[in-house]
Amino acid sequence: LFGDAPEVLNSEAVSEPAGTSRNIPVQSLVQENLLQVGGEFYQQLLLAHAKGDKLENAALASPLALALFLDTRPNEKLRAYMRWRLNYDESALPRREQIQLDQAWLKLNLNGSVFITAGKQKVKWGAGRFWNPTDFLSSQHKDLLASSDMRTGVTMLRAELPLEAQSANVTFAVLFEEAAVLGKSKGALRFEKVFAGAEFSIDALLRSSGQHDFGLDISAPLGPFDVYAELASVYSEVPRYTVLRRPEAFEDTGFFRVEPGVRTKT
Repeated sequence: LFGDAPEVLNSEAVSEPAGTSRNIPVQSLVQENLLQVGGEFYQQLLLAHAKGDKLENAALASPLALALFLDTRPNEKLRAYMRWRLNYDESALPRREQIQLDQAWLKLNLNGSVFITAGKQKVKWGAGRFWNPTDFLSSQHKDLLASSDMRTGVTMLRAELPLEAQSANVTFAVLFEEAAVLGKSKGALRFEKVFAGAEFSIDALLRSSGQHDFGLDISAPLGPFDVYAELASVYSEVPRYTVLRRPEAFEDTGFFRVEPGVRTKT
């Protein structure tokens, strides 16, 4: 609604405020954008009517989501970002109010060779747009029926190593979400490579229990379109969607997930 800052961190080594040019020196960006303040307003009006019932008995809901963020660059080496979200439903009885810390992270640039991000962050892996099988760093599985992605960030320590000469990028991450002891933390690795105009990625999510997830994805141009595919070997609790039924879950079971697709170039 106002302000402009990225909600999801991607795998690019340099993150720039929207609307700026890559030709502008970083120092100029720091001076012009020392602190950005903004937010989002998202209001829904939902009506549910059961067949055979009177229209006046239809259920009504008006959930509201209000977000506020602070984005600062005190110097060209450091960036800090915080984002809170208020979820409120006036129509619910009793009324429900919930304040969430969506993101809070610090990003350090080590002379352009290594980029370290620490804190609660939202990072999307994979080229998919729907169930996104290789999205290993998200706090929850994506809800296909939700009109907006309301998942919060995950607490992690992440390091990115851009390999410009090889047109590649390597990412290491340690996830501390729901880890009461060090042995419960998870490790993640991603290797990205651009070859002949196509983007390839290999991912891994490692657990101390030995139940690991592995994935790969590819995205390539085809005329006016981009074609993509994701494949993941998953060994965790993942919902299975069936027609006209609630999502079912498998636990401690290994299986494959795949998502192919085509989209127009943006």
